[in-house]
Amino acid sequence: MKRLSRGHLQVPAVMLVLGTGLAAAVLVGQGWRAAIPVEIVAVIATLGYLLLGVLDTDIGAIYGSRTDERQQMIRLRAQALTAEITALAVVIGYMVQVARRAPTWPFAIIALVAAVSFVAGVAIYRAHDI
Repeated sequence: MKRLSRGHLQVPAVMLVLGTGLAAAVLVGQGWRAAIPVEIVAVIATLGYLLLGVLDTDIGAIYGSRTDERQQMIRLRAQALTAEITALAVVIGYMVQVARRAPTWPFAIIALVAAVSFVAGVAIYRAHDI
């Protein structure tokens, strides 16, 4: 097992802050009974992230922010798969909303954000002078 580094603590701290913010929003909108489970899940997810980060494995290195080139490629591929599945879910959600004759704007906004971020990523990370 590895020690926790300062860099490793940034992501769990953000997870806990955002999870607590979500719990606060649920508290305002739906009350204590709905907010408590949200906060419990946020705390458990944060602790799980911390525990994974101290393992002496590829997953531990990725979660612990101490990756080598091979582990960075694994992370990059995982992020790409996540983006592709999320895009597919947006398309399916959009089609379901069209079939239901329900508002489609939330799915359209997510699709727009994905498209704009892809174009921005290509512009930012393109190879120069190849």
